[in-house]
Amino acid sequence: MKRFVIFALIVLVFCLAIACAPNNDTSSSELPETTEALSGEETASVYTIIPTETAVNDTASPAPAEIVTNVLSFDKCAEEVLRLTPCYSEDGSPYLPEDAANDVVRYVAADGTFFGPEIFAVDGNTIIVGNVAPMIYDVKVFANSNFVRRVICMDVDHNGSDLAVLSSGVMYKEIGAFSIETGELLSDTFTPYLGNFNAFLFQHAVSAQHYGQAQEPAFIICESMGKEGDYVEEYEIYRLNTDFMVWHKTETICRMLPAYDGSQTVLLMNSGKELTLPGSGYALIGVDSKSNLFLSKLGETEKLIKISSDVSTVSELEFPFGSDDQWDPVIRYQLGSDGAVYAAISLSDAYIVLKITM
Repeated sequence: MKRFVIFALIVLVFCLAIACAPNNDTSSSELPETTEALSGEETASVYTIIPTETAVNDTASPAPAEIVTNVLSFDKCAEEVLRLTPCYSEDGSPYLPEDAANDVVRYVAADGTFFGPEIFAVDGNTIIVGNVAPMIYDVKVFANSNFVRRVICMDVDHNGSDLAVLSSGVMYKEIGAFSIETGELLSDTFTPYLGNFNAFLFQHAVSAQHYGQAQEPAFIICESMGKEGDYVEEYEIYRLNTDFMVWHKTETICRMLPAYDGSQTVLLMNSGKELTLPGSGYALIGVDSKSNLFLSKLGETEKLIKISSDVSTVSELEFPFGSDDQWDPVIRYQLGSDGAVYAAISLSDAYIVLKITM
């Protein structure tokens, strides 16, 4: 009898030990599965169920780095380097009078539209200002703010746009290279990528510039992708291969995603960094040798914006001219090899070129 009692007690103790042992079976549906293996020693926290709010707070992305914004003084940053006198062509004539003074440029008012000189380009201390007329480019050349010559560039076989880039005495356009000494067509230029490069440029290009300091002439082209209300603006560099006189796409500078309601624009850099800009109406006008971006922003008064290559600094400058002050609402830009932005503005009473250092 005693042996039976002792045996029963042993069995009871053994059963209690089994019941109290921890359950290591992780196959239960009540426990969450992990999607990543932890480095180092495993702990019970792998299977801990975290409340939703805590999980959100613990896994939230780090706050973006603070962007330093510099609001620049127009008076301190902008220097007037050229001032010319308008000659108003209210009958819509595309030609500037042959006897026009050296400091005179053509302004046109026709069919409710108002515009000043369409051609503007800068190379060092040389500035060209000109008009697009049927089969010709009527160009005036200035050096160190002084008149040098007037040149008629014959363009019989083309119908080019107003875009131009100037380099070493040659005015490069999407359809040809012209001497600014003689007006001679030195060579046709073309691209194998676009069926009608002229039409494409006229509709989408926003600027022509020197890309860096020792590069071939280049255009910046804006290509819009996607559907209406949900599209991306992709800014491309088209360089001119001077051996074959072919414009060819070489790289994408950046992309912009304007919000449908115009509340903001997201700037996407090639580095993967992004910057959210307030409002809409932005356009890329240049990128310098240090990869800083220069943008314009349309509004009641236009703004010029510089964004550092690491997207840490934004500098902005607001023009003191409104629509009532301008004959032509379009401000034409060139980014010089000196890193300054040159802006050509057709005011109602004067045509001015500003050199802006940001």
